[in-house]
Amino acid sequence: MTTTLRIYPPRRSAPRFWVPAGFQRTPKGAIPAGADFVLPRQFRLDGIIPQNVSKGASFQVIAEVPDGAVIPLLWLYEYQPEFQHAFHFRKPITLPAKTKLHGVPSGSSILLLPTR
Repeated sequence: MTTTLRIYPPRRSAPRFWVPAGFQRTPKGAIPAGADFVLPRQFRLDGIIPQNVSKGASFQVIAEVPDGAVIPLLWLYEYQPEFQHAFHFRKPITLPAKTKLHGVPSGSSILLLPTR
């Protein structure tokens, strides 16, 4: 009876990196927006990530398109930064160029997520 001994290379663990609390990778094509932001080009909006929003903040983000129509996008109530996540829409919203975003408090910002 012959016994075959197989030697495998040692398993390597994935490199460990220090990641600061609250860090999220910015998706490709995302646009950061602050108070009274104007879109420079047409944008197909898939969702929003709140960034730099203080604890307990409450505000509503709306889009005012160039023809004057108002589109409500996001309403945050007593926001808790430790539960930060993306808010995705059921269907993407196409916003034309020169659309104004209102409602983001000064010192806060949001990240507009493009469709994939």
